Amino acid sequence: MTAAGSEVIEGYDGYNDNYSRSILFGYAIPFTHTGVKATYGWSDKLATSVMLANGWDVARDNNDGKTVGVSVVLTPASTFTGYINYIGGPERTGSDDLRHLIDLVAVFKLRPDLTFTFNYDHAVEEGGAGDSEDAAWDGAAAYLRHDFTPRFAITGRAEVFNDEDGVRTGTAQRVSELTITPSWKLTDRFVFRADLRADRSDEAVFEDGEKQQVTTGFNVLYSF
Repeated sequence: MTAAGSEVIEGYDGYNDNYSRSILFGYAIPFTHTGVKATYGWSDKLATSVMLANGWDVARDNNDGKTVGVSVVLTPASTFTGYINYIGGPERTGSDDLRHLIDLVAVFKLRPDLTFTFNYDHAVEEGGAGDSEDAAWDGAAAYLRHDFTPRFAITGRAEVFNDEDGVRTGTAQRVSELTITPSWKLTDRFVFRADLRADRSDEAVFEDGEKQQVTTGFNVLYSF
């Protein structure tokens, strides 16, 4: 998996507070890297890592360059954790144009039962917009989770993503969404989550030429 972003590819080692994935997860950052990574903990308040990989979401390299990643994790207090990530390298097939991504995540433990998370991404790619024009995209997401009881919580997520050149979503647009996710831990192994989500764009990109859509969903997780 990538070090960037506040959400993860769900698996045996963890899952997200919201059922649906954020726009930033899907379009602003990579999903995975294939390569090598080294991490060093300087203290209980600071850790760093460096990565050398084939690129964004490719097992085999699709060009002659490599992707470099640098991450810094700061934990100055038990109530705050900050993540600073940089990923840079050529990513388009057969191209040596560089793509640069800055990813910032801040997690605030406001109370034992209340957590606020903020995520910001900004990326620039040389020649990504065609005709030697650089492409850029950026976005921000905020999360607020309240644990009402040890087994019931509600997480709200609000975000905006600006794909000004249309290189990530296929349309030059500014898209936003708001999601509310109640979750019930039915047992120590079973978790039920339900999403109520509203998406909006300044372009007619949704079904039937609409600029907005509302979706619902639910799932059940079982951990072994």
